[in-house]
Amino acid sequence: MKKVPTIHELRKAAYKVRVTHIRKFFRFDPQTGKKRTFWAAFHSKKHAPLAKPEDIKECEEFFIDCKGGETVIDLTSPDGKNTTQGVSACSEDDAYIKRKGIRRALGFALSAMEKQKDVYFSLRKIFS
Repeated sequence: MKKVPTIHELRKAAYKVRVTHIRKFFRFDPQTGKKRTFWAAFHSKKHAPLAKPEDIKECEEFFIDCKGGETVIDLTSPDGKNTTQGVSACSEDDAYIKRKGIRRALGFALSAMEKQKDVYFSLRKIFS
């Protein structure tokens, strides 16, 4: 298995790395009492969504769902020409193991960047 470099190592090599954790939140509708879910980027220090949907008022309570979500990594090469994105869907079995999600998403982003650099990748894929 190939070792995936860490975010720190990539940033030292002048790559731009942006990590976003998207989590599932839910709230109880005050009129019906039913649970409604929404997806939002996760602010880890406040344990709250960074941006709430328009239909949720400021005073309403919402809760983070303890399972699911995804980790998105945007990766830009040092020269700024290649930009890729790696997405890792979190398993319903684990409870937000961010380290695993980051490692998987980073591996997906790096492999996509390698495919972009290889001019003949698409031709080899067709003829093999």
